Amino acid sequence: MKNFLRNLFSLFLISVVLLSINCSTRVYPTLGEPYVRKTLAENQKKPKIAYIGFAGFKEELTASYGRRRTYTASLDYSSRILTDPLYGDFGSDELAKVSQFRRDIPSLKVRNFVFSFLDSVRQSGLEDMKKYVHIVPRGKEYDYFLRDHGFDYYVIGIHLPAFPESAEDENFLHALSFPFSFFTLGILPFVGKGKAYTTVIIFDKNLNELKRFDYNNRFTEISALWMPASKSCEVLRCLNGNNARSIRNEHIYSGQIPAIEKDIESVIFK
Repeated sequence: MKNFLRNLFSLFLISVVLLSINCSTRVYPTLGEPYVRKTLAENQKKPKIAYIGFAGFKEELTASYGRRRTYTASLDYSSRILTDPLYGDFGSDELAKVSQFRRDIPSLKVRNFVFSFLDSVRQSGLEDMKKYVHIVPRGKEYDYFLRDHGFDYYVIGIHLPAFPESAEDENFLHALSFPFSFFTLGILPFVGKGKAYTTVIIFDKNLNELKRFDYNNRFTEISALWMPASKSCEVLRCLNGNNARSIRNEHIYSGQIPAIEKDIESVIFK
């Protein structure tokens, strides 16, 4: 019994020490091939593109019952992952004040455009979509109108998952590396893999879907006492904060930006 208590106490001390040290985490995202933007001739018209989304998620505690916690994920518009969009931008809130509408586009078509975004990001996506679409209640239904801004294209970017998910082979790596990392106090690395993926949908000015692209942003995280931290996180404990997650999301999803830019240009300059 004494040996058992002694071992239990030793394990407790090890846990305390392990939690108190600054174990750095480095994130290795999936990187796209480098890409040089197309150079337009002086007399060539630049397309006018509206960008929607391209934001990661933040988590908020919305309910607490004893030990049970309920969290809600919503888009974090404070940090767009596409920082320098091609031939356009994400637009200001002033766009929502435009009261001229495209009467030639059916309500159902505008609705399908709206829910190509909201089906993935849910209600938090309305903050972006309301700049471009006006929604009017009609009994139990709604009418949808596209605001007439004169855009040539609309590009929607969706970064998922809303809540962190482990990759399929993460359990194996976790089980293999965690005991060694734990009992060496972080000298041997802890390795994990995570899911992350991006969908980009391109519409023309009449809301015809031109192309849909999917990108795999699967990433690897390595934590160790000696590991040089990436900009995503300075110490392991900071991964719990929303601000840290925002920076981390940018680091993970930005790896595919060159591929996204290349694919957008392949559609608008085909």
